Amino acid sequence: MEFYDPVFTRQLAPLVKFALGTGLAAEFLEKYLDRAQLVNPIWDNVILKNRSLATKFCIRYAESEQSIESKVAAHNSKAADTHSSISPFNSESDLFPSGVISKEWFGKYADDVPFAVVCAYALGADQGSDNELAEALANNRRKYLAYNIRFVAILVSHGTEDDVLDRLSHLRHVLGLANLSNLFFLLEAEDLESHCELLVSSLLTSLKSSATYFYSDTTHRVKQRFNKYYTMPRSHVRTSIELSPKILETRNTIKQGILLQLMHPHNIEASLPLLEQAYTNLFELIVSNSAHFFSKSRTPHDQKVYVQWRTLLDVIAIHIVRGKFSIEEPVTAMKRQRKHVETVEAFLTENTQPGIKVWKAIQDHRLAELMSLLPDSLMQELRSASPKNRNKDSIEYSGGLLFSDGSVVATSPHLVYKRAASWLHAINLGDAHCKVFGHSFTDVASILSYKVRLLEHTIKALPIADSIPNASFEIFMLIEIADSCVGLKAYKKAIDTYKVAQSKLLTQNWASIHQMVSKKIIVAANLLDDSHTALAQLACLSVSRDPVLNSLSNDWRISEDLTINLESEVSFVNVDCCLFNQTFDHEIRVSDTVITQVRLNRLFDPTVLARAIPGSKVTLTINYIDIRYDSDRLVRCKGSGDQAGMFQNAAPDGDEAHFNFGSFGEVGLILQLRQTASTSGWYLVDEIVVSLTVNVEVDGNSFQLRKEERTAVDHQRIKQTFDVAVREKNGEVKTKRKDSQGRNSCKVFVKPYRPHLGIEIDSKPQSIIIGEKFETSIVLSIPETGGKEIGCKSVRVLMEPIIYDDMIETKDLHAQVNFDTFKDDEPMELLDAYHMEQTERKHKLNVRLTKSPSSQIPEDANLKLVLYFKLTSVDVNGEVSEFDIAQLTMRVLERPFSQIISISPRLHTENTSSIPNPFVLDSSTERHSMPLILRSWLLQSQVHDKYKLLQQGTILISSVELQIRSATPEISVTWVNDMTVNDQNYARKFVTAAKHRPTTTKVNLIATAKYTYKRVGLSTESSFETDEKEFIFQLQDPRVLLYVERQDENVHLSYIIENPTSRIFTYAPTLTTDKAMSRGILWDFEDVRNESPLKQAIIPVLPFSQHKLEYYARYSAEERDSDSIELPHLQVQDMQFKVNLPTVTLQRKIKVTESGLVMNV
Repeated sequence: MEFYDPVFTRQLAPLVKFALGTGLAAEFLEKYLDRAQLVNPIWDNVILKNRSLATKFCIRYAESEQSIESKVAAHNSKAADTHSSISPFNSESDLFPSGVISKEWFGKYADDVPFAVVCAYALGADQGSDNELAEALANNRRKYLAYNIRFVAILVSHGTEDDVLDRLSHLRHVLGLANLSNLFFLLEAEDLESHCELLVSSLLTSLKSSATYFYSDTTHRVKQRFNKYYTMPRSHVRTSIELSPKILETRNTIKQGILLQLMHPHNIEASLPLLEQAYTNLFELIVSNSAHFFSKSRTPHDQKVYVQWRTLLDVIAIHIVRGKFSIEEPVTAMKRQRKHVETVEAFLTENTQPGIKVWKAIQDHRLAELMSLLPDSLMQELRSASPKNRNKDSIEYSGGLLFSDGSVVATSPHLVYKRAASWLHAINLGDAHCKVFGHSFTDVASILSYKVRLLEHTIKALPIADSIPNASFEIFMLIEIADSCVGLKAYKKAIDTYKVAQSKLLTQNWASIHQMVSKKIIVAANLLDDSHTALAQLACLSVSRDPVLNSLSNDWRISEDLTINLESEVSFVNVDCCLFNQTFDHEIRVSDTVITQVRLNRLFDPTVLARAIPGSKVTLTINYIDIRYDSDRLVRCKGSGDQAGMFQNAAPDGDEAHFNFGSFGEVGLILQLRQTASTSGWYLVDEIVVSLTVNVEVDGNSFQLRKEERTAVDHQRIKQTFDVAVREKNGEVKTKRKDSQGRNSCKVFVKPYRPHLGIEIDSKPQSIIIGEKFETSIVLSIPETGGKEIGCKSVRVLMEPIIYDDMIETKDLHAQVNFDTFKDDEPMELLDAYHMEQTERKHKLNVRLTKSPSSQIPEDANLKLVLYFKLTSVDVNGEVSEFDIAQLTMRVLERPFSQIISISPRLHTENTSSIPNPFVLDSSTERHSMPLILRSWLLQSQVHDKYKLLQQGTILISSVELQIRSATPEISVTWVNDMTVNDQNYARKFVTAAKHRPTTTKVNLIATAKYTYKRVGLSTESSFETDEKEFIFQLQDPRVLLYVERQDENVHLSYIIENPTSRIFTYAPTLTTDKAMSRGILWDFEDVRNESPLKQAIIPVLPFSQHKLEYYARYSAEERDSDSIELPHLQVQDMQFKVNLPTVTLQRKIKVTESGLVMNV
């Protein structure tokens, strides 16, 4: 708001003046007082209605209290019955005799007359001066009280608080102060700053009510002037405008509106109706006196009044618009500003007054300046088109609102700035004759300068967010600024601004605009007689497609040899680069050949420059190409002679590589640098610099345009694929598309060198058994050597065993693997083998599986062991690399085979009974006590070759150990014979005996079997022990034992009835063949050896004795091919308990089934 006096446009806040003197205390006080100062004189967020609880003031600092009092007195020093110097009734006033209100009245309450005065005083160590200080404070208090101004004193002391308390009480008593609100004490101690902060907070809080009272009282006095009568002094001023009641009413209304804002700075809504009324009255005064203002016979005073009233009308509009924004009605504020512009414009147009465009530009300028200071939340609310801020009959567009009546409201400050500049588009000398702002604009140049400033403000007000519309808008604003500078003949600034715009037009979409700007620069450079710039831009036009050169001058007079360094960002050459492995593998390792491929295509067209300069010869030459790699490594590609083909290869010689590209042709150029990767890590191109020379020869003279084009590689820009130029065997160049692997095409990662190693396993077992120690031989093949050259500090081979259960890693089993005599999981160093150029090394591989005691492995578990052979290398930089080279998979078996442990009863011996008859004593027996009962048993372990390891000859059983023990303490177990083996059935006979009397009714036997086995061809043996199996047998239950002897169809059946008890039992035995007959087995017992009938009456069986029944029979079967026959069934019934005794077989070939006894034949 540079065209208005600051006192007119300032946001109003209560004025308080401070005289703090000098010193550290004054610095701290000012520091915290400034926090309550308005942030910006045009707009501070404290004005928003009821949003902020903080109180802000208009704070002014004075050198002394006397300077404050002098300004206050100047506004109150008037004789009786006289008017103030700013009253229209004072003949010495600028308003006399028909003014409304002047800037001096605004300045009175903005700068001169505060509502409170705060002064700092030093409280010395001498108490004798306290009375003098008290008198001075009392005089100041009375003095300002006469002006209705509050006086506050701050006493600053260097003493202690206890020393000055009594002195402060005395001063308050002398001054008549009942509280601390007008006298504050500040002790200069170590924590002075914190004391100053607290004092300022308390002081400002106490000033709030004083401000309200002061401006309320002033408003009351202003209102009382409606009831007064004034006498107009005689006027000697020539004017056609008389002082009317409406002028005084307008003056009074303005005062009330302004004072209301000072009274309620947080909510100025109450002042808006008064300001609207004052605006209406003032505009009506302007309209009613327009005949005087625009009359040819108007006086200088009439012209002065017109300027005052018009300026005041704008000022009131400023306060109204700001007030509308403060109550959060932004759309209403924008419409109110538009209404002000339309009203005044209609009035000026009707009276054919000049300077309308300039005035409208200034109005939009001040609106845009205000909008740029508004809080983001308020502007966002304006742009969001919420129902609170705009009518429902509006449509939002980018940067504004369109209403149904056709009116438009711009909601973005940069658009308002642009609209302000647009009013100054087509101006003439008459627009400079603006009566209100005539002192600011004297000619067209001054208006153009103002337009340039508006356009610069437009660019600064653009939103920070990077968007295509904003970027485009900025470009056109820069071009318009430069065009205006050409109109001002500021050609140097115009060229610089054009170049800024040109730097933003480098994409192909802006090619036509870039060409237009280049032509504008050439025109401006010719006007400035700057041939260097003109020629440089002419060269830039040579990259355009079909440039139009008709509008440019053909008079290019080159009288001397010139060398011009081009700084344009326009590319003469298109550069593309990529890195890849020579073998096109995605993986690159140390010692691999890395290709840096640079592709160049010419964008510069020499014929364009030749057409622009008649009779000239233009050539484009590449001087050199710098390829800058990471870590500041640079390779310079040099060329000489004519280009020798499109596709060229070279290897760097130090920091240089030599090609043949002196004359750059139309077909482009593909250069390939072949380099061997020596270290691991990222290998990338950061920048490519192409040095070019455009040589122009004309009329025997020549000039050169030198240019360096830098292409920086953006490594964050990643594409899925990139193109690689490949030369076929026939010389044809084709493009091959390569996967980027998630990286930029100019960036590759070089991995450490991978030593080659082959592994051959002598025997690859299909399975491994838990608990087994497996050994095999492996051969390590090293096809190539060179550990020294590849820079490896270590090369190791290791094994990583993983056990899977249905493809899920399990921790129930543990694998121990090692080479030779190495420790478990210890890697084997091979670097010496590379150095000594060994091609093969043989080692022993040991593998063993163990199971934790608490783990249980189900029999149907699908387990497998995978041995991963890995190679690790450590390069010179200490980077470790790991490679998978082989793997060995084996099925994991819980046991090599399954087995069944069983215990079956047996006869004691052929001639003796396991139950001796106590009633029949041998003559040799000396002891006549009850005999001990012996029972014979057979422990068997049957092997089941479920994995076919025994059948296939993979393993051999070395030994088997059967173990039996009694879990019953009264029963002992004794082996009877050695173990027998029959078709993988291992058996051994034992007896159980009671240690004392035969009182034990049952026995608990626990049996296990331990198998020792080894793999065929290996000497290492492994073993496993079966789980303990418990058997429970009754020792005192009667039973029938069956023993069968067979020879062809003749069968000898022996049934032994046992009574192991101390009682006599009576039985009724019956031998039946019904079940056998039902299955087609016929039994014939017609044999003379049969002594016992098939069915017998009662047979007594004595205690601790056996009764044997023998039968000889012959059988015949209907099915002769049957592998089993049904045996006769001996039913032995206990006559006392009416139960049948169970039959127990003594042979494996006889099975007890649900149908009866079956014998395998």
